[in-house]
Amino acid sequence: MIQKKKWLAALAVLVLVLSLTSGVVGAESVNNDTDFEEEYRAAPAVAGELLEEAGIDNRYGTGRDGGNYIRDVAHEMGPGTDFDEVCKTDVDAYRKAVALFLRSKGADVGADIFEARLESVVYEGICDKFGSHIGDTLTFTFSNDVFHDPNIEVTFETAQELWEGWGADDWTFEGNTATVKPNRLYGNPRDMVDDKVIDITGMIDAIGNPAVIPEDGVDLEVNSVYPTTEWSGTFTSTRDVPGEWSYDVTIARDCDNSDIVWAEVTLTNPEGVAIQTTVEDTKEDYDYWLQWNIQPNIAAVGTATYGEYEGNFMFLFADNYVQMLLSGESYDDVWDADGVWSGEDRDYDIWASGSGFMQ
Repeated sequence: MIQKKKWLAALAVLVLVLSLTSGVVGAESVNNDTDFEEEYRAAPAVAGELLEEAGIDNRYGTGRDGGNYIRDVAHEMGPGTDFDEVCKTDVDAYRKAVALFLRSKGADVGADIFEARLESVVYEGICDKFGSHIGDTLTFTFSNDVFHDPNIEVTFETAQELWEGWGADDWTFEGNTATVKPNRLYGNPRDMVDDKVIDITGMIDAIGNPAVIPEDGVDLEVNSVYPTTEWSGTFTSTRDVPGEWSYDVTIARDCDNSDIVWAEVTLTNPEGVAIQTTVEDTKEDYDYWLQWNIQPNIAAVGTATYGEYEGNFMFLFADNYVQMLLSGESYDDVWDADGVWSGEDRDYDIWASGSGFMQ
């Protein structure tokens, strides 16, 4: 009998321990679920916070004309805890959706969460002056979505302002960015280097408030390229490697459209093998061809590969002549004298005459 009582007592202790253990696990699970719910609050709780931040009571009006903002939000919610088709796990968008609804009911809440503050201004174009070429672009990026309001005016610290009223620009808005491009060349292109935007009118946030410009303005980021000219086509070589060749020539000039700043030259033989070049220097109206009145012309020198061949090149290009010379000799002396390698120093001499090579 005593042994039976001891066994029953031990069993009772075991059951108690198991129940306590199970209870602890269950409590942890409930706490985790609660934490999840608190992290993603439903619309009424979000509305309560927005109203409290704005110092607005959840009740409005009196009598039959009165109501309760939080109750209105609760009635609007659904399916589930979605609000205006936004899931509560998308915290920022959910908060904005609730704020917009409250504002539609007359509660002035959440202005700060819609504020469109200018964060960056990026210029991309040919040369450093906006309006000097069609295709120049200024992109304004804001902290929140921004929208068009009539008569945009952008004020720079140094350059002349941009004003929509002149009709010289095309503006587009998408999300938190506004982009402007000139629709014609400016008489006074705006120099973008070392400048900043200090004021903007004609842009608003999602609730109609003006876009905000930081007190010190926003520096312009300039990503510009040089203007280029490209020529491509075919010619028939009558010297080494005769037959129809193709050519691709590109030059870039400085922004005064005077000096050549870089060039690319590729010639491809009838079998598809290309002379690939690295241009190291260029000249215009090269004297070697001027003596035969071949002008305008462009000359270039550098290194080249042609199949397994590696060496130096001299390239002369005009509207009615093309010549590519390859040699293992240095070009320095002949280049300085505006000449070319002698025949015995040429490993390849590709030559063609015709017309329209620079068209």
